[in-house]
Amino acid sequence: MNVPSCRVSFRALAVVLWFGFFPLLAAPPILVSVSPSNGAIDILNSASIEFTFDQPMDEDTLVPGFSGIAASINFSPSINLSPSWNLESTVITMEPDESLGLFTPGTQCTWTFNPAGAFVTLKSAKGEALAMRTGIF
Repeated sequence: MNVPSCRVSFRALAVVLWFGFFPLLAAPPILVSVSPSNGAIDILNSASIEFTFDQPMDEDTLVPGFSGIAASINFSPSINLSPSWNLESTVITMEPDESLGLFTPGTQCTWTFNPAGAFVTLKSAKGEALAMRTGIF
């Protein structure tokens, strides 16, 4: 009877069971770029807004806020935008309603992903939530 090999087998089994029940967590997504850039001024009324992430996102978790209700993305002042994703689900392009434009020229706009109290949060395709991010232009 070889006791040491038996111990190794139990350890190997323990490792397999541990990682089988507790899979490694995926890294949370990171917002890597925004256009117009944070702090930009004199943005065209018809400009689109583009957000780029470091990994594929769950498109169904992008829910714009409305009437003071926080969701996965909020704009202040409120803007009527139509979001679309690239094929890899790493870039959101938000186009303004052509009849309304983006906002009144000279108006400062603040955007926030996953604000405190949001009823839904933007997540990666692996289910990890984006940390709250905010910017202004």
